[in-house]
Amino acid sequence: MSDDLNNEQAQAVTHAAGPLLIVAGAGTGKTTVITRRIAWLIEQGIARPEQILALTFTDKAAGEMEERVDLLLPYGYVDIHISTFHAFCEKMLREYGAEIGLSRDFKLATELDAWLLTRQELERFELDYFRPLGNPTKYIRSLLTHFSRAKDAAIDPDTYLAFAEEKRANLDAAASNDEATSELARLRELANAFQTYQTILLEHDTLDFGDMMMFLLKLLRERPRVLADLRKRFLHILVDEFQDTNFAQYEIVKLLAAPQNNLTVVGDDDQSIYKFRGASIANILQFQTDFPSARRIILTDNYRSCQSILDTSYGFIQKNNPNRLEAGDATLNKRLASHVEKSGVIEHLHCATAEAEAEAVLKKILELREKDPKTAWSDFAILSRSNDAASTFIAEFERNHVPYQFLALSGLYTKPAVLDLLSLLRVIDNLYDSPSFYRLLGLPMFEVRAQELSELTHLANRKGKSLFEACQISRAALHLEQETLEKIDDILRLISNLRLEAPRRKASELMIRASKDSGLISHINGWPELEKYETFRHLQQFLERVRRFEQRHDHAVLHTFLEEFQEERAAGEDGALAFDVESGPDVVKLMTIHASKGLEFRYVFVVNLVDRRFPTQARGEAIPLPEGLVKEHLPEGDWHLEEERRLFYVAMTRAKEGLFFTSAEDYG
Repeated sequence: MSDDLNNEQAQAVTHAAGPLLIVAGAGTGKTTVITRRIAWLIEQGIARPEQILALTFTDKAAGEMEERVDLLLPYGYVDIHISTFHAFCEKMLREYGAEIGLSRDFKLATELDAWLLTRQELERFELDYFRPLGNPTKYIRSLLTHFSRAKDAAIDPDTYLAFAEEKRANLDAAASNDEATSELARLRELANAFQTYQTILLEHDTLDFGDMMMFLLKLLRERPRVLADLRKRFLHILVDEFQDTNFAQYEIVKLLAAPQNNLTVVGDDDQSIYKFRGASIANILQFQTDFPSARRIILTDNYRSCQSILDTSYGFIQKNNPNRLEAGDATLNKRLASHVEKSGVIEHLHCATAEAEAEAVLKKILELREKDPKTAWSDFAILSRSNDAASTFIAEFERNHVPYQFLALSGLYTKPAVLDLLSLLRVIDNLYDSPSFYRLLGLPMFEVRAQELSELTHLANRKGKSLFEACQISRAALHLEQETLEKIDDILRLISNLRLEAPRRKASELMIRASKDSGLISHINGWPELEKYETFRHLQQFLERVRRFEQRHDHAVLHTFLEEFQEERAAGEDGALAFDVESGPDVVKLMTIHASKGLEFRYVFVVNLVDRRFPTQARGEAIPLPEGLVKEHLPEGDWHLEEERRLFYVAMTRAKEGLFFTSAEDYG
């Protein structure tokens, strides 16, 4: 065993057989342990590469794990199964799904696909209690979230219906009252809606993400031959970020691992922050009860943060006792010990207003850079509880010309360049879309002046025409300069040429051509490097969104895309944003704490630390799962506040040398 592992890491890597719980605190090298363990199992001849299954939660984490294992092993070991839970479940269902009546060629529905299908078939749901009073498009998302949470908890429509029928039988046996009758009607309607939703998916030969786990679990429970086959196939199973698993995922892992139970799980209950996605902290709290013979190894040597930061974080998270692994076991000590020589800085900056808070953060950043000129902008991260909190800091950085990157997880459709391109695409599809035509005329590469835009708009309103029709009025009536008239002619010619292509070209091909022919690409190329990098990143992600649309449609032209896109926007969707914090220019990073999980920075500012901003006020699901339906067993506690504390703990442990808490008296 390599001497660059500490004693606990080496013990975890060389555990031969049986269940193993690795409690890995922040910055303790858990990815190193998992990858070394995979390599060790192969090198020792305990398992062949194809007999090892490693599961994690993101494609990036799976890719990083695969890359590290590849470097550790001799050339040619290519059959290790390292993937996300969803990818593994999809692969198994394509291989064995026929055993429970699934087609091998099923389509995988994104959240948008599921929403569009539901919107299209909404009348089949026969909603009464849950009939939307207003626009149903946003309401559908609440129903879909409800169904998704049921699947996370391994509850299928039949189980939900049986639960509703049992409640009905109990009500019939007892003296009924109006409240109980209403609750029963609500429950049965939800159960029937869940059944209808699942029927619609299967009619379209489609599964959503929750189905990946739900149907694999059904397969393992109902087809002993398949279960036996997979148990022989995967002799050792490793699960990363175990605290983020949901009930269904844990059930799958337990079924596959039995009876030898060569199951290694790595996690930290203090970093369980994804309950809103269905993660169940009960899994890691319950593991040793489920596997009494499990060996437990605690990784406490931290290679990231200064000791003062670790001590502050540890003291804080103990406020979650007794609902922590450590609190229920006197032999378990999760206090992290730093291997960083420097002494850390911890400060609280309290200000009068939100604007003053942003100024104080910037002043501190400039002060630290002045003290150590080698400090890069990217050494700083500003972590907030929500995306909304970033706006004040963004305004302050822009005023002072400080390079920054706002790493939001959503908001693609509101980015200026995407809106500019959409205005052009909408005009190509519909010449009489005056708001889009107005934005198009005002784009910098066409340079139609604001005064002349106003005259055109006034003329269109006076004559009851669209802006496009106003541009076609005789040149004498327009009273515009010759240069502007020529620009308008160029725009009309561009639109005319692209409209000829629109009915027969794929939407993505037309989008690329429109971006080039309009001069949008060359215009952006002239911008400063950081702005150019960000903008092209947004346009590329929008292009990928268009290409995903094309995969679902035979006639994937612009008009069809814009119709679907309009439905998506009506549902309140503003576009997912992907980012890689480790690539790109040297800038200050602004992001939510959820987005910072797994990252580290030299200096971290945790901002807006006032009640109702962080911690936030508890907000349950719009349509919660009924009590008694979910099998998850949690002890008593304020689980919202405890999750907020875990989120704060994650934020603190991102910092290497400096940790700054900021707050203000008045946020307006």
